[in-house]
Amino acid sequence: MFDPDNYAEWLNPLEDLALTRISHAGSMCVIHFGDLRPDTNHRGQSIQIPEWALQLQCPWRFTRRGKVVLGSTDFFRDAKTGDRVAELSVEGSVFLHNRDRLHKWMVSRQVRVESVTYGQAGAFDLQFCRDLCLNVMPDFSHIPEKMEDWRLFQPGMDKKHFVYPTAA
Repeated sequence: MFDPDNYAEWLNPLEDLALTRISHAGSMCVIHFGDLRPDTNHRGQSIQIPEWALQLQCPWRFTRRGKVVLGSTDFFRDAKTGDRVAELSVEGSVFLHNRDRLHKWMVSRQVRVESVTYGQAGAFDLQFCRDLCLNVMPDFSHIPEKMEDWRLFQPGMDKKHFVYPTAA
């Protein structure tokens, strides 16, 4: 039987998959893994969807060689000045600037997941080849059943989504 607190069994399928794309919906980071396949969106338009998608609504960061190259607070920083902005401003943000640079780098090098390391309280690291690492660090302590820190699912498939934390 599936143990909802054992998120390792959900994340293990990401091992050896390509890091395909990093996108966003508001300040939620969406990371795509694996081969892209054709599908149709709700408007009837042809789109490409990945094997797996990871949505992050908690603190996260990509690091490479000891430096943060993209992080969750980048949505709230101006790319030209580095100043903090009062509200979400994705256009002109550090997030878009650094995400685009990281995306070009990772696609040209065919970056793949090498391993997953599990921490406590929903935290985990995805280690990629070429010294790239994704750290996911849930940090919300109030009413966890009302909060979604991260979600892993297979787009276009009628399969259960794994949401952390799980409702008791």
